[in-house]
Amino acid sequence: MPFVTWDNNSRWFYWDVYNFDRSGVGRDLLSFNGFYLQYEAMGYGVSDPGKTATRQVRCDSATYMAHGLTQYPQACVFAEGVPAPRDKRIPGKYDPGNADAPGLHRITGELHPGETRANEEHKNGACYKDGPFAAVYLDTGLPTRPNTPAEQCDEYPFGSTLEGANHPDWDFSVLAVPQRDKSVAGGLLRSWYTDDRILAWDATLPAPDITNDEFYVDIE
Repeated sequence: MPFVTWDNNSRWFYWDVYNFDRSGVGRDLLSFNGFYLQYEAMGYGVSDPGKTATRQVRCDSATYMAHGLTQYPQACVFAEGVPAPRDKRIPGKYDPGNADAPGLHRITGELHPGETRANEEHKNGACYKDGPFAAVYLDTGLPTRPNTPAEQCDEYPFGSTLEGANHPDWDFSVLAVPQRDKSVAGGLLRSWYTDDRILAWDATLPAPDITNDEFYVDIE
């Protein structure tokens, strides 16, 4: 519209911001959207195009919202203060200059069945979008499933570590790799556990006097 129309316009202009509940996480299927307005004008002395700061909207499908008998099972609200995207926090990187760098701790299926199973289920959710955590990774993880059996999904930190995909304090990454590469790497890791006597995690050890084995990975 011409500037004179904008300057003297009393109308409201609106749009919808929404998301699909299948991309939400948690019991109430939370999802976040960022939006901004982009503007451009044409005319003498007009500045370059620009845009506003990004605003955050949080959408949910909570079934217990109601006013009297009227229920509001799906809605979105402004959600300022939502943390900005951050770098991943992944432990186990070898850092010779940092004695406090977080390491990895071995677990086994026999001694830690719950942890190893949960690591596998989170990995499958991120790689194949299936299993009990599929909904958590609909918008993350691998965009395309590995081409099995030629490829398999591999994760880091390893599924045989306490800090694996299920750990609440750390992030993880997944990648589709050739099946043979994954098999060989897994065999080398299992052999190293035995050769260097990497003991499995024991929550009953009286740290700091007797601590659990901690190891790091130097990838070249």
